[in-house]
Amino acid sequence: MRPFIIFVLIFVIVFGAISNFYMFQMITVPAMIGGLLLPWCGFMFGCFASIITRRTPPDVTAIAIETGIQNTGIAILVLKVIDFFYCQ
Repeated sequence: MRPFIIFVLIFVIVFGAISNFYMFQMITVPAMIGGLLLPWCGFMFGCFASIITRRTPPDVTAIAIETGIQNTGIAILVLKVIDFFYCQ
């Protein structure tokens, strides 16, 4: 089962990169930095907000991870908006 999982993982990464290559060509440095920093800012904001509200350490970890992971959707939305407005 493990070789199949590795094959599928490589296939998805390669096929996804090839099919979305145009996105890599039109992305700017500020958009790249913003997309990379947005989830990390979410992790930090979730961590600090849960520490301020005096949550237990496992809750702090869970809240930070949930907030950071949900911010990846915002980064994807930013890329889609760039795609919509600049590829017309």
